[in-house]
Amino acid sequence: MTFPALQADRWYVDYDDYSCPFYPPYFAGVVYAMTFPALQAVYNYSRAFDPFFCDDVLLGILGRLSGVHFRPLPQHVYSPFCDLVYKSHAAFLNSTNFAACHEAEKPADQIFLWNKLCHWPVAEYPKDIALLNE
Repeated sequence: MTFPALQADRWYVDYDDYSCPFYPPYFAGVVYAMTFPALQAVYNYSRAFDPFFCDDVLLGILGRLSGVHFRPLPQHVYSPFCDLVYKSHAAFLNSTNFAACHEAEKPADQIFLWNKLCHWPVAEYPKDIALLNE
């Protein structure tokens, strides 16, 4: 848990926008990998929730409300070289475990990344959310 930022901070949140003294657990990262049931659960709560400019914190709030659990995926990191490596699937398969690739825009590429990064069947964790950090 963390405190909301102080008023002088660029991440300051007004009490009218968030009245709790602490933020719920959240990950500050560049990539989130979610199972589809987790995405549905978070999305369903997001529709009734006012937008919040701290997207990482918002995901933490929505995760807590929807019962989705947060879990880090160790040994997966962002690298600025990932986009270069990802351009060749064969090179990517033999590389270290990168998580953030801006080139993965097509659904088939996103599924490829999910299968590469997640070493368990999605059905085993129907409500889990897996988050990847820098």
